[in-house]
Amino acid sequence: MKNRTTVSLRITDLHFTPEELTKLLGIQPTRAFKKGSKIDKLSIEHKFNGWILSSGISEEESFCDHIQSLVTIIESRIDLFTLVCNQYSSVISSSITINKEYQESLPSIHLDERAMKVFTQIGAEFDLDLYII
Repeated sequence: MKNRTTVSLRITDLHFTPEELTKLLGIQPTRAFKKGSKIDKLSIEHKFNGWILSSGISEEESFCDHIQSLVTIIESRIDLFTLVCNQYSSVISSSITINKEYQESLPSIHLDERAMKVFTQIGAEFDLDLYII
């Protein structure tokens, strides 16, 4: 298995439904959930509404490509994302899984000026999880 990367924008703690946010932004989320709905197949329930938009590219693509893809999507509606993300909990959530057996080069983790400006403008925090398997 090659290295895998995911990057998404997660907006949570919404005071309205994910469907209303989808309508406002005009973008279909990758995933959404409502307060009280089950978390996957567990008996635990979501404590808040949430809306998740992934970069939309293959997990085998580079971290930088994932960031640029998500930035391009956000920029297409930057004013709306700024309005929403500054009011609710917003996180750029990313993960990189490194397969040490595959002997692929270590992934580059870089946020360019464009990405930094967009993430700062919308008020999103940044989270990166690294896994080595």
